[in-house]
Amino acid sequence: MPGDPRSKLDLIYQEVLGEVVQLVERLETVSAQLEHVALQESGKLRSDLETAIGEATAALRALEGERRRTLLHRSLWAFAAAVLGGLVAGLLLLLLK
Repeated sequence: MPGDPRSKLDLIYQEVLGEVVQLVERLETVSAQLEHVALQESGKLRSDLETAIGEATAALRALEGERRRTLLHRSLWAFAAAVLGGLVAGLLLLLLK
């Protein structure tokens, strides 16, 4: 019966159910897209972090090398000064005899 309230209610129920199904499908699509974007950004962040860590490590290694060269340079100067001081002292002793 076309005028039956039960059939009208069934039609409304079917229409609402169809809209809910469409809404759920759209939400699933958006969720999948967001997950894909998040994974891409996460990969980019990881890549940027690895690059920054690599650059920082290289800079630290360069500073360590510079520190070693400075220490060696100072040690050589100290050794040269000690040798020169020894020579001067030796010459003074010879002259004072």
